[in-house]
Amino acid sequence: INFKTQITYNIGWCTTKTGTPFPVTLPTETQKTWMITYDYTEQRIVFYCNGVQVLNVVVSDNMCTRWSTTNSWRDWWKRKPTQIKFYSGSDTKYSSGYDTASDSFCLSSKPGAV
Repeated sequence: INFKTQITYNIGWCTTKTGTPFPVTLPTETQKTWMITYDYTEQRIVFYCNGVQVLNVVVSDNMCTRWSTTNSWRDWWKRKPTQIKFYSGSDTKYSSGYDTASDSFCLSSKPGAV
């Protein structure tokens, strides 16, 4: 999630590097609490902002056109997540750093999730 004049999102190698606008109007509150869910078995990513679903996408060939081969995105996105990273301004590998807005985060797994 990119906090610029317009808040946008980026799904690694499947959306533009500069960010994609959300398809719906985001809640207007200044304080935004985000929840992002990912089902690696069907490659579905869902974003919620202040309890409102604002994005629900399935990673696909049509979405992931930045890969050099069609199957490359599948090899990446079918994996069970093992870590989450919020890039900060000190991450020199990523030009300006990404996360300048987070105060905290909580990792959770659905009951019964594999």
